[in-house]
Amino acid sequence: MQSRGTQRQYKDAETIINAALDQTGKWDQGELLRTKAKLQIAQGQLESGIASYIQLLAVLRIQSKSLGLGTKLYKILQDNGNPPGLLELEVWHDLASVYIRLSRWHDAETCLSKSRAICSYSASRCHTTGVLYEGKGLYKEALKAFASALDIDPTHVPSMVSTAVVLRRLCMQSSATRSFLMGALRLDRMNSSAWYNLGLLYKAEGAPSSSLEAAECFRGCNFS
Repeated sequence: MQSRGTQRQYKDAETIINAALDQTGKWDQGELLRTKAKLQIAQGQLESGIASYIQLLAVLRIQSKSLGLGTKLYKILQDNGNPPGLLELEVWHDLASVYIRLSRWHDAETCLSKSRAICSYSASRCHTTGVLYEGKGLYKEALKAFASALDIDPTHVPSMVSTAVVLRRLCMQSSATRSFLMGALRLDRMNSSAWYNLGLLYKAEGAPSSSLEAAECFRGCNFS
């Protein structure tokens, strides 16, 4: 439950973004629209967030056609380690994540397919695919997807945390679960999800010392 102060901050931020959009040409609206969508999602306005993402994708599609970024050029840039359309790639992942929250599996899969057409090698997409499997209760498939993300990018913090969450849910390999969470925190000290899940892991151990460790981790959530 968000506090009134937090709700007000979100509302004020969205008002500022809308004012900026009114003063910005369509070609320069990309990051503003993405920020607006994220603010709407954070406020629980999922359908409004989806609409903002779809608006952004329409703008990006017009841009790519205007620049003549056809399939051949995408392939050339991708082979050189510089995939075009990075913003579009991440927007498809953002949108897939919203659909996953709504249990709209087919829509999420469509978004991931669109992402794959832009760049076949993406840790972010593998992670989102794992979240999709996790949402369906397919935990082994989720772990494989997170492992693929970490093969692509061994420092991909969301995949480290997600791997730990699934391992803990399956009551498997508590040492491995702790290792993934500690690794995530070494890379991102302010990651509240990693602190929270590490706290749950310590709490489940039940020992007095573990309870103290859990309390420290939950305080880490508040600092993040």
